Amino acid sequence: DAVIFSGALAYYLLLRRFDMAPRLLSTVTTFAQIVLALSVVMGAGVVAMPQGYIQGLTYSVFGTTVLSGVSYVWGWGQQAARAFAERRHCG
Repeated sequence: DAVIFSGALAYYLLLRRFDMAPRLLSTVTTFAQIVLALSVVMGAGVVAMPQGYIQGLTYSVFGTTVLSGVSYVWGWGQQAARAFAERRHCG
């Protein structure tokens, strides 16, 4: 999130205003994070959670978080490169 926020701020300050919408992978990541958090809390006192379940969710959250971050950096990086190229051609 810090990388995405920093990139968005740099894009805004250096190039132009933009409309940012969450990507599907980002939504999946958020859902996985919520499921993991609820599972850990429930496992701490309400329902016994199998260790493999928590471990699998943890790996899933890690994987989707990394992929989501890469997706944002790649996509917005390409958009920034196009915007810089347009700026050079227009004056």
